[in-house]
Amino acid sequence: MSLRVLLLGTPLDARTRLDGSRRAIVDLARGLVETQVARPTILVRPGAIVPAGCDALTVRGGPLEIFAAAARGRFDVVHAIFAPRMRTALALAALRRWTGVKVVQTLASVGLPRRVFSPIRAPIASRIDGSVDVLVATSQARLRELEGRGARAIYLPMPFAADELAEVKLPEGAHGGTAPSLLFVGDYELGGALEPTLEAFATMASPLGVRPTLLVAARTKTPESARIARRLEKIAGVRVLGELPSLLPWIAASRAVLLPATDTRAKLDHPRALLEAIALGTRIVVGPAPSLAELVSDPSLGEVTREVASLRAAMEHALIAEPVRPMARMALLELRRPTVVALRYGEVYRGLV
Repeated sequence: MSLRVLLLGTPLDARTRLDGSRRAIVDLARGLVETQVARPTILVRPGAIVPAGCDALTVRGGPLEIFAAAARGRFDVVHAIFAPRMRTALALAALRRWTGVKVVQTLASVGLPRRVFSPIRAPIASRIDGSVDVLVATSQARLRELEGRGARAIYLPMPFAADELAEVKLPEGAHGGTAPSLLFVGDYELGGALEPTLEAFATMASPLGVRPTLLVAARTKTPESARIARRLEKIAGVRVLGELPSLLPWIAASRAVLLPATDTRAKLDHPRALLEAIALGTRIVVGPAPSLAELVSDPSLGEVTREVASLRAAMEHALIAEPVRPMARMALLELRRPTVVALRYGEVYRGLV
């Protein structure tokens, strides 16, 4: 009989564009259905649509309502997919203790800046360890951080469905006329990626004889980020894209996708935009954050750098580089196919129940 698994994460809503963590939940759910590993239940807000073969648990309130619904659901496994917080760790511990349900926690990202996280790192870590049966790291770098912790820790990549990328069409004016483009997918305020990118872009050479365009695809989530966006709109050669239904056409149209960050807080360890770039054959230029560097497993996929001079050289090279090797793309993406990831999670689930 198929296991009943609650995928506990940010509820799906009626938006057409899902963020990376919600999209990963959808991909995993589809993989679980296709492989018949489990009958997944997904949290949704009113009006959201779940994939075929999945059950929906509609919630309107916050964490208390969500965990109360999870307790009533009689699930075999609760699979939490979100950045850890003290209150969610406490709630998972209570859920596990009161209902006896098995709990898997996928550490999808780091939610708190290190300067804030450090004083409470040990208490949170101990609470997480005590609230779950298995911890899942989505990068090898994260797995190394979990070594020596109380809970069993394993590595499994986030699922990524590349089949929908097959017929991506380039947007009208994507290249800004005849100019090649580079696409920045970092954050306005976090990760330390924006300013080195702007400095490197300001002094770039033009190996193709045409000045490239720097496209900025970052969300304005705060008044400060909105102020930064307005500043960028005044810089020659920079185009702020704003909120878009999909980044896929812009990724396909760009010579490289840029995320030269020192950490991945508030993002997935392996941000979806970078996986989309690899799947579409677009080079990536990433920073020294350990989980980002893992993605450049083959030199044809891109480069790892952040220092301005080497970043500028990497951006210039992207304009004239050879295409990404298909075998390199396939090797990285095969491990992330939803059915492959679902089968491995099935082994984890069955080992607990």
